Amino acid sequence: EKAAAEKAAQEKAAAEKLAKEQEAAKKAEEERLAKEKALAEKAAAEKAAQEKVAAEKLAKEQEAAKKAEEERLAKEKALAEKAAAEKLAKEQEAAKKAEEERLAKEKALAEKAAAEKLAKEQEAAKKAEEERLAKEKALAEKGAAEKAAQEKAAAEKLAKEQEAAKKAEEERLAKEKALAEKAAAEKVAAEKAAAEKLAKEQEAAKKTEEERLAKEKALAEKAAQEKAVAEKLAKEQEAAKKAEEERQAKEKALAEKAAAEKAAQEKVAVEKLAKEQEAAKKAEEERLAKEKVLAEKAAQEKVAAEKLAKEQEAAKKAEEERQAKEKALAEKAAAEKAAQEKAAAEKLAKEQEAAKKVEEERQAKEKALAAKAAAESAAKAKVEAEKKAKADAELALKKKQEAEAAAKAKAEAEKVAAEKLAQEKVAAEAAAKAKADAEKAAQEKAALEKVAAQTAKNQAGIIAPINTGAESSDDKIGGKDAKHAVLQSIGSENKYRENIKRGDELFKMKRYTEAKPVYEEALKLKPNDPYATKKLADIETLTVKK
Repeated sequence: EKAAAEKAAQEKAAAEKLAKEQEAAKKAEEERLAKEKALAEKAAAEKAAQEKVAAEKLAKEQEAAKKAEEERLAKEKALAEKAAAEKLAKEQEAAKKAEEERLAKEKALAEKAAAEKLAKEQEAAKKAEEERLAKEKALAEKGAAEKAAQEKAAAEKLAKEQEAAKKAEEERLAKEKALAEKAAAEKVAAEKAAAEKLAKEQEAAKKTEEERLAKEKALAEKAAQEKAVAEKLAKEQEAAKKAEEERQAKEKALAEKAAAEKAAQEKVAVEKLAKEQEAAKKAEEERLAKEKVLAEKAAQEKVAAEKLAKEQEAAKKAEEERQAKEKALAEKAAAEKAAQEKAAAEKLAKEQEAAKKVEEERQAKEKALAAKAAAESAAKAKVEAEKKAKADAELALKKKQEAEAAAKAKAEAEKVAAEKLAQEKVAAEAAAKAKADAEKAAQEKAALEKVAAQTAKNQAGIIAPINTGAESSDDKIGGKDAKHAVLQSIGSENKYRENIKRGDELFKMKRYTEAKPVYEEALKLKPNDPYATKKLADIETLTVKK
């Protein structure tokens, strides 16, 4: 009876330990997912900022991010494979043992859970080493508080907690799915800015999605197995509770003692782990020393388990009937586990089908966006070509107009030069004529003066004939009217020249209105004068144009 009581107490302690470790593993997984979400959101924000500030560096950064993600996934896969290998080895070892070593098998499962927890903690340390110490401390404190609360709770509460764990697991899967959809939407936005890299990113996203689904499937299977074991333990405890009410009091005392010892051990382990983690930042060699210490501890626990198995051998005979009952419970649990695994597999298949449909819709949307972008680019190129053709035509027209204007200006300049040359020619001819007229007038004046002097001399020595008045002296050389006519002609010529000179000056200053009467006066003095007539015609033309 004492051995049976000790065995029941140990089984209860092992069951409580397993439930607590499963709860801690679940919380660690939730925190890891929260970290991954925060890291993913941060990476997306940084990627958007980098694309906006330095688009030329996008390809290199994406390549580095992809490589880092592949390394992380490879590490996770290696850790998962290692854990799976350890699990397989332990399960095979447990299968070799007889049914009477059930407690040893449960302890091996507990060791397996501890090993998986340690692997997850090491993985979290690789992702955020600088945050892990504070979070592990908080987890240790929270785990101690939850442990105290769980010790006070009744054994029948275990089933409800397991149901809540199942619901939390479903919520976690839904959350992961929502995160995946959000990541896909963000990826679509990023792919719109970089359409040329769409194929590579889609391939990487597909690969990541497949690995994530595989990982989720493994986690779901593991959770289902752990749930089955926990349910089995709960049912066994319930069966043992009815027949062993007196033993429960002893078990409670033993459990409290074991809990106190475990709390002390966990406290020591937490402190030791914190120190080891701090040392791990400085040197990887100390991390290996920590793993060695954990391995030695596991070996000691294995030795203790073997010792316990020998002690339990004595109680084997008294528990044959209970073992048969446990065997029936195990078979029932196996049937329930198979049903759960089938349901989980069907659920996973539906989720995969939905994910595939979402992926196909996203690819179709991306294809439509790419086609739209190509059409917009072609339309833009067409508008640019039309704009360029229009600009070329306008430039050609402008050049043509400039050439025509230059030709017109040249013609105008040539015309003005020709007119000026003609004016200068006329002026030169007028000047030459005026000079000839002046010389002629001077000669005529000299001749008149000579005639006058001769006449005066003749009149002094000869009696002048009587002028009867019947004859006119107008045509005589020495006549008064002839002399006046010559002088009048000379004065008219001089006034004509002055008018022409004054008119030319006003014409050059473009004072056409003032120059016109001056040329008209010159034309009166010399009717039909070609120069004055031309000048008046030019003034008329220029005035009309103006």
